[in-house]
Amino acid sequence: MVDARQKVLRKRISGRLKKELDVDDLKCQLVELRKQKPKKPRKIQMIFEDVTTEAIAVELNQGCGSAALVSDEGATILNGRIVQDLPRLNKLWSAEPFNVTRKSSESFTVDDARLTVSIMAQPSAVAKFMKKRGDESLGIGFLARFLVCNPDSSQGTRLLRGSLEGDCDGYQDYLQRANEILCKKEGHVEKSKTGRKILRFTEEAKIYWEWLYNEIEQNLRINGRFQYARDHGSKLAENITRIAALLSCIEYGEDQKISIDVLKDAEVMGFYFSDVFLRCFESTPEYVKDLGALRDYLQGVRDDGRRFVRKNKIRQSGPSRMRNKPVLDFNLNELSRLGEVSILVANSGMLVVDLHPRYPHDNFQWGHFCLENRVPATDYRSLL
Repeated sequence: MVDARQKVLRKRISGRLKKELDVDDLKCQLVELRKQKPKKPRKIQMIFEDVTTEAIAVELNQGCGSAALVSDEGATILNGRIVQDLPRLNKLWSAEPFNVTRKSSESFTVDDARLTVSIMAQPSAVAKFMKKRGDESLGIGFLARFLVCNPDSSQGTRLLRGSLEGDCDGYQDYLQRANEILCKKEGHVEKSKTGRKILRFTEEAKIYWEWLYNEIEQNLRINGRFQYARDHGSKLAENITRIAALLSCIEYGEDQKISIDVLKDAEVMGFYFSDVFLRCFESTPEYVKDLGALRDYLQGVRDDGRRFVRKNKIRQSGPSRMRNKPVLDFNLNELSRLGEVSILVANSGMLVVDLHPRYPHDNFQWGHFCLENRVPATDYRSLL
């Protein structure tokens, strides 16, 4: 009805302009009529799966400002179109505004939006994603924003034992609480409320969080827990904070401050997910992997009760990384510099690695080694 009246007014304005007559009164009527036009209802849909980043941006702008990208078949997301724009997903994680510019329709800005991404994926789907976009996703900190969980398979042990009644009471309580929160969110959308509720720490929790933040930050240093996963470590304190906020909101409501007990529970959960992330995605430099592989192999030789090993034996039966002579030389020299081994040259020219360079001279072990390798049993002290 309003659109029809606007159309009539526009025609009358056009007719008057052709006759060079005054149209101010008609313009005022048109402005008032536009004010009466009903606003487009805001969308309530919050869960999406196969969608592009631009489509999510539209939904966040026109909808309730919150959305969840959820898939129990993670390949839909990991190998889908949305991962072609990982930097924008990072912005949504941080609730940073960004502009969407269009040629054929109205441009807009996504501001103060919230996006949750929940992916359940088989190892093969994750491996395919990492092969294609692993370097990028780790380099820009996309994966560092996730809470990663990779539990052992329970297949073969999921046996039914009697009645299941009562076993799901906690889950039902959770569903009821989640429904209450969603209904409240729906009411806010219908009333066009856009304000966000701010959850704050208690004073005790604030002091503890500052200490926790500093501990995590210090572990970004060389030899720290996050030395080779600094992108992950830099997001861990915030992820723990988000977990604490969710726990507090679900358990005690949005009007209560986050207590130190809740924060410590969130810390335990956060470091569990951190352990899994480091196990699955930590990007250790190749030279560190080389040194670690050689160190593990030599420790195995020590555990067998041997003190000496031929360098060529390491190349032949040691880690595959050590088949490359320059790599082996570099790492043996590094272990020698650290005092973990020493390099001896037998009379025959054979290079021998002493695995206990700080131990007293042991002619018995040396004689046994020489006999085993068919070399003259010269006192090895003369080789030092």
